[in-house]
Amino acid sequence: MKYAEVFEVTEQAKPIPEGFRAGGYLTDLVRLVREGDEATRRVAAALRELKEDQDRLLIELGDYLFTHERLLDGLRKKSTETLEPLAALGEKLMAALRRAAVEVEDPVGRDLEGEVLGAVEILGWRRSETEEERVDETLAPIVRREGKLIRPGRVIGRSHRASGEAAGGEDDHQ
Repeated sequence: MKYAEVFEVTEQAKPIPEGFRAGGYLTDLVRLVREGDEATRRVAAALRELKEDQDRLLIELGDYLFTHERLLDGLRKKSTETLEPLAALGEKLMAALRRAAVEVEDPVGRDLEGEVLGAVEILGWRRSETEEERVDETLAPIVRREGKLIRPGRVIGRSHRASGEAAGGEDDHQ
């Protein structure tokens, strides 16, 4: 939306002449208020759309960095010299996300309760000998902006109970 479109309504206002009759001007005023309300709605819709686009891009970037960070961690052990520039780039990108108040969180190993349970989708379960229900594997990280969840993590849980009994889980991914 262009700046001129949003503020076009104010340019249409007419000065009030001496001896004016209120009827016509009140009608014009009501029309201008309605047009202003419509312009405000258009701006709000454009801002909502922009935020949704930003959220989608941040989620994609978070997924990309998460996946490649995991790969790099494994490869780093094999060849630190050739992968150092890639690792540095990944660290710079993660730092840029942190400066933008975006958090990309890997909940693997954490208990499936409270904040973690509310921030993940459990896609399946693996059997465990311990009593605790934990995140066994992260398929996609938790993404937050300014502390607000913009995409829940996708995880495989681990529980001592049968797969259908554990915190509402249905599948058993092995």
